[in-house]
Amino acid sequence: MQSKTENLNIMSKSLGLRMYNEKSKGSYLALSSDVKVVVVVVVVVVVVVVVVVVVVVSVVLLVVVAA
Repeated sequence: MQSKTENLNIMSKSLGLRMYNEKSKGSYLALSSDVKVVVVVVVVVVVVVVVVVVVVVSVVLLVVVAA
């Protein structure tokens, strides 16, 4: 009986370790998804800046041409 409970304890410990490893893998995946989010945000910001610059330049050119 004693050895059975010891085996169960060992099994639960190894299972806990396995779950912990899976959790750390999960946090690594979460980190990579955070990186993806940051990349998307940076791309959006760059696109917005480019659009604003194009609009400002075209308005300035229109004003210069009109003047």
